[in-house]
Amino acid sequence: SIEDIKRVETIDYIGYSKAHNAYIFNQLAFQHGKVYRLNADDYFELPRQTNIKTLMANSFKLHIADRPPEQPSTWLRDIVAAWGAKGLLALAGFMGSLFAEQIRTKHKSYHFLELTGEPGAGKSTLITFMWRLMGRDDHEGTDPNKGSVSGLRRTMAQISNMPMTLVESDREQHGKASQFDWNILKNLFDGGSLGARGNRNNGNDTTEPMFKGTIVISQNAEVVSSEAIMSRICQIYFYTAEQTRYSETAARRIEQLSTEQVSHFTYRLLLAEPQFLTSYFAHKPVYEERLKDAGIKTFRVAFCHAQLMALIEAFAATVLPELSGYLDLCWTAILLMAKSRDEVMRSDAPIVIQFWDVVERIESTNNIVTKDSELNHSVDPKLMAINFAQLYQIAKQQYLDLPPLNDIQHALRQSRRYKFKAANQSIRSKIEKKTVRCWLFEKPLTPAKDQA
Repeated sequence: SIEDIKRVETIDYIGYSKAHNAYIFNQLAFQHGKVYRLNADDYFELPRQTNIKTLMANSFKLHIADRPPEQPSTWLRDIVAAWGAKGLLALAGFMGSLFAEQIRTKHKSYHFLELTGEPGAGKSTLITFMWRLMGRDDHEGTDPNKGSVSGLRRTMAQISNMPMTLVESDREQHGKASQFDWNILKNLFDGGSLGARGNRNNGNDTTEPMFKGTIVISQNAEVVSSEAIMSRICQIYFYTAEQTRYSETAARRIEQLSTEQVSHFTYRLLLAEPQFLTSYFAHKPVYEERLKDAGIKTFRVAFCHAQLMALIEAFAATVLPELSGYLDLCWTAILLMAKSRDEVMRSDAPIVIQFWDVVERIESTNNIVTKDSELNHSVDPKLMAINFAQLYQIAKQQYLDLPPLNDIQHALRQSRRYKFKAANQSIRSKIEKKTVRCWLFEKPLTPAKDQA
């Protein structure tokens, strides 16, 4: 009879369903530390007569191995050998994404993770491996500069309790390629709206999906953005100088592991969900106080880095007991990261400091010879008006290195010491005696040496 027909609920994303307290994947579902398999009719039968499936099963392929590998796993040792404590912290932030919605329910937010550093430092190898741990093959991330913002938001809506990895491609040195505006991510920190989109019908109703994943950023250049974004980021910086033959060999072993060999880790992790969250919530406030006691002034910096360290503790307490021997090493690394980020919140980014160092060097040289500025077009003594074409020409003549034009124009909008006022403003130049397009900045009230 019609009454006997089973009703199957659907979700239009893959991962964690907050309404059902369950993870819904392609072939497996997890709820309260128990696993459920897809039935013959292609849906999951959960307790309390809950029948559910994901509409993303065909387009988002995840293969989570339900049986342990034949050979004992040694990949954790290889991560330590290849990347040290930084590799462990990257692992914790990335795989901790599997609990983001539960963490946001209590703590209202989940940190942004930035894996950055020099080319060839092994960032791509590490990220693609962590995706294989999660059951996803041949994936590193999405370049936010390719495609529209609306397309990116639609991609973000496809996942829950999984990382959205933003991998920025190499940018042109002197071209006009646009840089991604990191500020559009601000409300995703607390699982905010991805924006309204109209439904395909004749009405005025809309759908406004909320962000249910996490943000992982990987690129060679550091993120330079507003204070709000910078304070939300836990940055792990990788150097090629830290590499050795031993670490390179370990990274090669990591590279050769297949999804089938390592994705059972996610299976074990989701079975341990209750214990994992208990450990995490117990340790997070403890580490936040320790960071504040260690001198971290910015509240959000202490909050985010405490989250990352509590995740390390939770992994050690559940599926990675070997991590217990590295807790002190991870704490030292977290403290350095937090202090560095705290300092960033009170000073300019390195790329901005480099730029103004060059400008001040040119200015000081000119003042000795001509007693006047060759760069500042402003008649107002409180303002610095710079024409970039002229500046780069003078710097080239004097063999001075300036950052790539695209990068520095983006970064200078956050300049602190020389406070940004306007871009491409037409002003009457005191040097050229005609109208010139310049970027305007307020001159600092104190000399450069006081800003060290």
